[in-house]
Amino acid sequence: MGKRKVLITGAAGNIGIKLSNAFKDKYDLILLDKNRIDAANTICADLRDYDSNWVQYFANVSRVIHLAGNPYTDARWRELIPDNIDSVLNVCQACVEKKVERLILSSSCHTMGGYKDKDIDLITADMEPLPDSDYGISKLIRNFCTNNWGNLVRN
Repeated sequence: MGKRKVLITGAAGNIGIKLSNAFKDKYDLILLDKNRIDAANTICADLRDYDSNWVQYFANVSRVIHLAGNPYTDARWRELIPDNIDSVLNVCQACVEKKVERLILSSSCHTMGGYKDKDIDLITADMEPLPDSDYGISKLIRNFCTNNWGNLVRN
């Protein structure tokens, strides 16, 4: 049996590069990023626009690790919506279309960052989200979209 095929979006980013290096011998990697990187199986793709040119690479993929997005905590909505919301919906749609088994995404502590200045000893999973910025809100929306991706893109 061959290596499991894994696609990583945002492969040119900090975490994408580290994952690619850690996984290169274990998985058959497909690396997507809007910036070209010097690695085998790298595809330039702008995930903000749903395009069959990049969607084709999701075929026969077991796992998608979606890291692509705007990482700047001081970014404004006009910069965040295309990269952190539109792109995740497009990736979800590609996963459904190409029957990807599992979608894995990164999140951010900024979805709970509003608790930072509160008199709280411990943030727990049962607490309501309290984003600290537009970036944190975009990550929260991204999490909602991916947690509900099957319903969102199939309906």
